[in-house]
Amino acid sequence: MTLAHADANSVANEELAFHRNCAACHSLEKGQNRIGPSLTSIHGRKSAMAEGYSYSATLRQLNLAWSNATLEPFLSDAQRFAPGSKMWVELDDEKTRKHIIEFLQLQSPARLLVAPLVANLNEIGTS
Repeated sequence: MTLAHADANSVANEELAFHRNCAACHSLEKGQNRIGPSLTSIHGRKSAMAEGYSYSATLRQLNLAWSNATLEPFLSDAQRFAPGSKMWVELDDEKTRKHIIEFLQLQSPARLLVAPLVANLNEIGTS
């Protein structure tokens, strides 16, 4: 299996995990909130900052930036991480959480700008 094929499988698994566990309540489109807020550009975004979404007091007071380190415990048990949060889904499977977090990271603007450059560098390296 080539690196590109492994990467494609990984991205497919990450996207599938997101759609199975998150997409019913969350959009990836800016300003399109559902039951939960839009998750567009969540990596690096301050908590409770999706425009137009009514957050719980707990999330508004957290004052943290979403990252792998903060999303992991939140997805594992949001009520323990942020008691009173509107997030009620708990993802027990560590691999599923990892896939979702990696998928969300791939959706960040910085990643979207850098990914084509990395792909070009990979092509140059294999030529």
